[in-house]
Amino acid sequence: MLNAKASLEAREGDQCTPLHVAAVNGHTAVIQILLSAKAELEAKARLQYTALHMVAQKGHKAAIQVLLAAGASKHTKTNTGKTPLDIARERNLQEIVALLQG
Repeated sequence: MLNAKASLEAREGDQCTPLHVAAVNGHTAVIQILLSAKAELEAKARLQYTALHMVAQKGHKAAIQVLLAAGASKHTKTNTGKTPLDIARERNLQEIVALLQG
């Protein structure tokens, strides 16, 4: 994809970037490749979700660790005012809550 000069910020109908898609599916290797190619870490999809919000919702621990190590903000809010931590708490994902509180 990157060798074919695909856009790192291409958007789907729900405004997801390739980073959002990789994150929601827990593909840590793809996340790392996209970030090394300078994908926008804080890009917002529909409802103002960042990749970190989506990962917190799905509970992909390794993907959260990669995003946090890259500097993803734990404090960014969705259009309803929720942080990734709020989303993990709502879903009772205790391991993810602990990561986001650390």
